[in-house]
Amino acid sequence: MADPPIWYQLTGVKELDRALEQFPKGLRRKMAKESLKKAAEPLLKTMQALAPVDSGKLKSKLTIKNMKLSKERWRAGVTGAAVTVKGKKLRYAYQVETGTSRAAPRPFARTAARAARGAVVAKFKVEIAKAVKTTAIKVRPKGTK
Repeated sequence: MADPPIWYQLTGVKELDRALEQFPKGLRRKMAKESLKKAAEPLLKTMQALAPVDSGKLKSKLTIKNMKLSKERWRAGVTGAAVTVKGKKLRYAYQVETGTSRAAPRPFARTAARAARGAVVAKFKVEIAKAVKTTAIKVRPKGTK
Protein backbone atom coordinates (compact mmCIF):
# COMPACT_ATOMS: atom_id res chain seq x y z
CA MET A 1 0.00 0.00 0.00
CA ALA A 2 1.31 3.46 -0.91
CA ASP A 3 2.09 6.07 1.69
CA PRO A 4 -0.61 8.70 2.20
CA PRO A 5 -0.02 12.17 0.73
CA ILE A 6 2.00 14.65 2.76
CA TRP A 7 0.13 17.78 3.83
CA TYR A 8 1.47 20.97 5.33
CA GLN A 9 -0.91 22.58 7.75
CA LEU A 10 -0.33 26.03 9.16
CA THR A 11 -2.07 26.52 12.50
CA GLY A 12 -1.99 28.91 15.40
CA VAL A 13 -1.46 32.03 13.34
CA LYS A 14 -3.80 34.43 15.12
CA GLU A 15 -2.15 37.55 13.70
CA LEU A 16 -2.71 36.27 10.17
CA ASP A 17 -6.35 35.51 10.93
CA ARG A 18 -6.87 39.02 12.26
CA ALA A 19 -5.14 40.58 9.26
CA LEU A 20 -7.23 38.56 6.80
CA GLU A 21 -10.55 39.29 8.55
CA GLN A 22 -10.51 42.84 7.18
CA PHE A 23 -11.02 41.54 3.63
CA PRO A 24 -14.07 39.92 1.99
CA LYS A 25 -14.00 36.12 1.83
CA GLY A 26 -13.38 36.03 -1.94
CA LEU A 27 -10.40 38.34 -1.64
CA ARG A 28 -8.99 36.32 1.27
CA ARG A 29 -9.29 33.16 -0.80
CA LYS A 30 -7.55 34.81 -3.78
CA MET A 31 -4.66 36.02 -1.59
CA ALA A 32 -4.31 32.58 -0.02
CA LYS A 33 -4.35 30.76 -3.38
CA GLU A 34 -1.70 33.04 -4.88
CA SER A 35 0.46 32.83 -1.75
CA LEU A 36 0.17 29.05 -1.61
CA LYS A 37 1.23 28.68 -5.24
CA LYS A 38 4.30 30.83 -4.60
CA ALA A 39 5.03 28.95 -1.38
CA ALA A 40 5.06 25.66 -3.28
CA GLU A 41 8.03 26.82 -5.39
CA PRO A 42 10.69 25.43 -2.99
CA LEU A 43 8.90 22.07 -3.08
CA LEU A 44 8.79 22.10 -6.88
CA LYS A 45 12.51 22.88 -7.08
CA THR A 46 13.36 20.15 -4.57
CA MET A 47 11.22 17.61 -6.43
CA GLN A 48 12.87 18.55 -9.73
CA ALA A 49 16.31 18.16 -8.15
CA LEU A 50 15.45 14.73 -6.70
CA ALA A 51 13.45 13.33 -9.64
CA PRO A 52 15.25 10.45 -11.29
CA VAL A 53 16.30 11.28 -14.84
CA ASP A 54 15.86 8.70 -17.56
CA SER A 55 14.63 10.93 -20.39
CA GLY A 56 14.09 14.13 -18.36
CA LYS A 57 10.37 14.25 -19.22
CA LEU A 58 9.21 13.58 -15.66
CA LYS A 59 11.24 16.49 -14.29
CA SER A 60 9.94 18.82 -17.01
CA LYS A 61 6.30 17.86 -16.36
CA LEU A 62 6.30 18.79 -12.66
CA THR A 63 4.16 21.87 -12.03
CA ILE A 64 2.31 23.79 -9.31
CA LYS A 65 -1.47 24.09 -9.40
CA ASN A 66 -4.28 25.04 -7.08
CA MET A 67 -6.12 22.10 -5.57
CA LYS A 68 -9.75 21.37 -6.33
CA LEU A 69 -11.64 20.96 -3.09
CA SER A 70 -15.03 19.65 -2.10
CA LYS A 71 -17.85 22.20 -1.83
CA GLU A 72 -17.87 21.82 1.96
CA ARG A 73 -14.17 22.57 2.30
CA TRP A 74 -14.43 25.43 -0.23
CA ARG A 75 -17.31 27.02 1.71
CA ALA A 76 -15.31 26.66 4.92
CA GLY A 77 -12.55 28.76 3.34
CA VAL A 78 -10.05 25.92 2.95
CA THR A 79 -7.71 26.19 -0.02
CA GLY A 80 -4.50 24.58 -1.15
CA ALA A 81 -1.84 24.17 -3.81
CA ALA A 82 -0.04 21.07 -4.98
CA VAL A 83 2.98 20.10 -6.99
CA THR A 84 1.69 17.68 -9.58
CA VAL A 85 2.60 16.15 -12.92
CA LYS A 86 1.17 17.57 -16.16
CA GLY A 87 -0.34 15.38 -18.81
CA LYS A 88 0.12 11.65 -19.14
CA LYS A 89 3.19 11.42 -16.91
CA LEU A 90 1.16 11.24 -13.65
CA ARG A 91 0.91 7.45 -13.69
CA TYR A 92 4.60 7.17 -14.57
CA ALA A 93 5.52 9.48 -11.67
CA TYR A 94 3.48 7.32 -9.29
CA GLN A 95 5.21 4.18 -10.57
CA VAL A 96 8.64 5.77 -10.17
CA GLU A 97 7.75 6.90 -6.64
CA THR A 98 6.26 3.61 -5.42
CA GLY A 99 7.85 1.05 -7.72
CA THR A 100 6.31 -1.67 -9.85
CA SER A 101 6.65 -5.44 -10.07
CA ARG A 102 9.59 -4.84 -12.45
CA ALA A 103 11.22 -1.75 -10.94
CA ALA A 104 12.26 -0.79 -7.44
CA PRO A 105 10.76 2.41 -5.99
CA ARG A 106 12.74 5.62 -6.47
CA PRO A 107 10.96 7.93 -4.05
CA PHE A 108 11.52 11.57 -4.90
CA ALA A 109 8.19 13.30 -4.19
CA ARG A 110 7.78 12.24 -0.56
CA THR A 111 11.47 12.81 0.10
CA ALA A 112 11.20 16.31 -1.38
CA ALA A 113 8.02 17.06 0.59
CA ARG A 114 9.73 16.21 3.85
CA ALA A 115 12.90 18.11 2.94
CA ALA A 116 11.12 21.27 1.75
CA ARG A 117 8.59 21.53 4.60
CA GLY A 118 10.35 24.36 6.45
CA ALA A 119 11.03 26.33 3.27
CA VAL A 120 7.42 26.01 2.11
CA VAL A 121 5.97 27.21 5.41
CA ALA A 122 8.48 30.07 5.65
CA LYS A 123 7.76 31.19 2.07
CA PHE A 124 4.01 31.05 2.67
CA LYS A 125 4.35 33.32 5.70
CA VAL A 126 6.35 35.83 3.64
CA GLU A 127 4.00 35.67 0.64
CA ILE A 128 0.76 35.99 2.62
CA ALA A 129 2.19 38.95 4.57
CA LYS A 130 3.09 40.62 1.25
CA ALA A 131 -0.37 39.89 -0.14
CA VAL A 132 -2.08 41.37 2.93
CA LYS A 133 0.06 44.50 2.77
CA THR A 134 -0.36 45.14 -0.96
CA THR A 135 -4.08 44.32 -0.92
CA ALA A 136 -4.67 46.60 2.04
CA ILE A 137 -3.04 49.44 0.11
CA LYS A 138 -5.15 48.73 -2.99
CA VAL A 139 -8.52 48.52 -1.20
CA ARG A 140 -8.19 51.29 1.36
CA PRO A 141 -10.46 54.30 0.83
CA LYS A 142 -9.01 57.19 -1.13
CA GLY A 143 -7.52 59.96 0.97
CA THR A 144 -6.41 57.62 3.82
CA LYS A 145 -2.90 56.49 4.56
